[in-house]
Amino acid sequence: MSCIDLEDWSLLCRRFREFFSGLGRIETNELRASFASDSPAVCTTLEIARDGRFAAAMPLHEMSLIAVAVELDGEADEVHLLGEGGASYTYRVPPVLLEQRRRAGGFSGPRPLPRSG
Repeated sequence: MSCIDLEDWSLLCRRFREFFSGLGRIETNELRASFASDSPAVCTTLEIARDGRFAAAMPLHEMSLIAVAVELDGEADEVHLLGEGGASYTYRVPPVLLEQRRRAGGFSGPRPLPRSG
């Protein structure tokens, strides 16, 4: 698992692109990192702003809070957004997207990301 402080924005954007590679549309710039599935099977999004605001949407729920750090867990296919005072949110990549990536010739197993620090 890779925990990245929001102050290291360029590293976070690079790891964000690696994490969501092959799962849908990814955009990163100096202000935000965003992912949106392009699969008709499931509509899901995750956007992290450089100032810590984030928004996540999955079928049947949405969530937002101010994050101070992000953990990208390539083995569990999860993104953990860590806020002040112990608040947190876990975004799980839907299995249908992982299966579509595998069928499209992407990797088929867990992909641990390099540790930061």
